Amino acid sequence: MNIDGITLCPLVNEINIHIAGGRIDKIVQLNKDTLFFFIRIPKKNYILHLSTNSNHPILHLTNQTVDAPMNPPAFCMLLRKHLENGRIASIKQSNLDRLLSMDIDVIGTGGAIVTKTLVIELMGKYSNVILLQDNIIIDCLKKITRQMNRFREILPNKPYIEPPKQNKINFIDASTNCFVERLLENPELPLHKAFMNVAMGIGPMIAKEFLNYSRLSVDRYVKELTKKDLEKIHIAIDTIKNFILTNKIIPTLVQNEQNKIIALLPFPSQSSNNKQITFPTMSELIDYTIRKEANYSLPEKEVLLKLIKNELSKLNNKLLILKDELKDANKSQTFKIKGDLLTTFQYTITADINATAINLPNIYSEFPDENLVQIEIDPTLSLIKNAQNYYRKYNKLKRAQLLLKDQVYQTQHMISYLESIDVSLISSQTLSEIAEIKKELVAEGYIQEKKKSAKIYKPSSPLKIFLTEDTLIWIGKNNFQNDMVTFKIAQANDMWLHVKDHSGSHVIIHTNEKIINENTLLLAAKFAAYFSQACGSSKVSIDYTQRRYVKKPGKAKPGFVTYSNQKTIVVDSNKEEVVDLLSKYSI
Repeated sequence: MNIDGITLCPLVNEINIHIAGGRIDKIVQLNKDTLFFFIRIPKKNYILHLSTNSNHPILHLTNQTVDAPMNPPAFCMLLRKHLENGRIASIKQSNLDRLLSMDIDVIGTGGAIVTKTLVIELMGKYSNVILLQDNIIIDCLKKITRQMNRFREILPNKPYIEPPKQNKINFIDASTNCFVERLLENPELPLHKAFMNVAMGIGPMIAKEFLNYSRLSVDRYVKELTKKDLEKIHIAIDTIKNFILTNKIIPTLVQNEQNKIIALLPFPSQSSNNKQITFPTMSELIDYTIRKEANYSLPEKEVLLKLIKNELSKLNNKLLILKDELKDANKSQTFKIKGDLLTTFQYTITADINATAINLPNIYSEFPDENLVQIEIDPTLSLIKNAQNYYRKYNKLKRAQLLLKDQVYQTQHMISYLESIDVSLISSQTLSEIAEIKKELVAEGYIQEKKKSAKIYKPSSPLKIFLTEDTLIWIGKNNFQNDMVTFKIAQANDMWLHVKDHSGSHVIIHTNEKIINENTLLLAAKFAAYFSQACGSSKVSIDYTQRRYVKKPGKAKPGFVTYSNQKTIVVDSNKEEVVDLLSKYSI
């Protein structure tokens, strides 16, 4: 989701208040379009997250845990060289556009203070980050040549040219009368499109909110406006402008009935058809949105997900073939019966010497003479030789049956294991978690370990949910963590939960209470459903039992356990509810 310029305005002001004067301690580039700036000010540290992801370009302050990749990209190294230890003078927005600039003062040659500017263009698929000095491009995240854009080049050593200006007024600076006059210059446009056509920073959702505040329908045209309508528009403009100018914003997330995010606003929505959630700050609003939609990925995460997807596809195809072969092998008994019948009736058969098939009573049925079995025979061989051929086929298929059953079991087991890896990858949020999953895949032979020594990451920690002084919930987010919470952290009397018949996280309820509260059990079950393959399903069965009844078989793969004495609880896997709970309780 692209954020409107009007929503971006209070967000940038909020960020500037917190980080202006701060020193840039560290810069991390997490992937091709995600940067983190670690900023230190007296008695406080901030992490500034910057994403040029085409689906959700954004800038905000976050508490997201970030590990530096082993091999930083070239652009990250350049930013570190030029900006680390620099002090942020300011960050500002250009004319309600999605164009930002962050001025950083650094010590240059001879100890002189030099100001460098980080230009941040948050414009959908054209989003970019550009480092300037004296308006000359030092380097950029995405290089744009003349062949790609005839209006401007974004290349090192070229002068920086802003995106083309639009003939629109600044909604904040312009008077309300001026705004309405410009609106009336577009009589043939629908009203919401006229709003976007007139003023900077107004996108589709903000435009619709103008209509909601004006109590006007979305299908109204400018030429249809009455004097009373214009008065309503005046009031709506002043109301919305007042939120921004007085900094009395109310960061609001707007969702439809299906809980899909449709708008991020700095003021309440007036739509009666949508749900809304308010937040203390704009950054918390953005953080929640990113957590919910998971718009940026970790290095190697997408690669590993693709690897697992391909492996699962191959294994599922293999399983279909094995099941077909097993289905044929299960017909082995038919060959034994034919061999038995030929042996039984070998001295009573008076068939044509050239016959290729004979019909014999099925001695294994209740009425043999009424149930004849047609048996193909080789007329060049005796009946006993034909019987021996059938016995050989029977024995061959019987052996194949045993082998195929084992192969089906092993393949199903491998599919289940890789599905658990897939669930772990989807929920992974740090490089440490990715490194642990990769290490596990190396150990299991799915990928080869690089000869170059890998960076050693601090072991990741399971998710810890603090409910009360006496009750903790632990959640393993990968197989390494699952083994940890189940066999190292949990005590024998703790409650262990896992989604039924699917791959998912091990969840532990640790409490000093003798009886686990029903609400606590329900909450833990919802976490088990969320961190599982069944996430998003309407009804999810969760097994729970005491930790003492959970066992790990010898030579079992990481995360694999067996359990007994379980009971089952059914919950709804509501993603939005769990995201809210995680934000509220996780530590």
